[in-house]
Amino acid sequence: MSRLQSFLQIFIFFRFLSSSPFFTAAKFSNFSHPLQDD
Repeated sequence: MSRLQSFLQIFIFFRFLSSSPFFTAAKFSNFSHPLQDD
């Protein structure tokens, strides 16, 4: 039961991370960097 709880905590944590504006901004900057590098 504790393993399932820890898995849920990690899953919720990553979902919160992926929905955070900082993470999306970092993703967009990663996508735009190669384009600007050209």
